[in-house]
Amino acid sequence: MTTALPAGTVTVLFTDVEKSTDLRTSRGDDAAHALLHTQSELVRYQVREHGGHEVKSMGDGFMVAFASARAAVDCAVAIQRRLNDNNRSQAPEDRIRVRAGLHTGEVVNHLGITFAVN
Repeated sequence: MTTALPAGTVTVLFTDVEKSTDLRTSRGDDAAHALLHTQSELVRYQVREHGGHEVKSMGDGFMVAFASARAAVDCAVAIQRRLNDNNRSQAPEDRIRVRAGLHTGEVVNHLGITFAVN
C-alpha cells in the first residue's frame, strides 16, 4: 500500500464479501476468519499490483483509491478472476464471493477523511 492518495479525479473501488455474516454463523468464527484472511490477502495483492491505495478496510470489505479508472477496473476484474481460481480448489461451503463497485469523481479531503464526489 502506498501512503500518498491520488488527488483530483480518482476512481474508488469498494469490495464486500457476499453473505459474510452467514459464513460466520454457519462455519464459526475461526473458519470464517481463515477464509476471509485469504480473501483479504488476495485483494491486497491485486491492489498493490494495480497501483491502488487502500484507504480503509472494514471487516470483509475494502475502500481503495486509484488515480486511473482503467487500473481500478483492471484490479476489480483481477480480484474476481483470482477469487474464481481460488474457489475452484475449495469445497463449496468454503467458496467466497466478492462484490465490487466503482465510483469516479473529484476527491474532497475533509478532516483527514477522503471522499469521492461527482
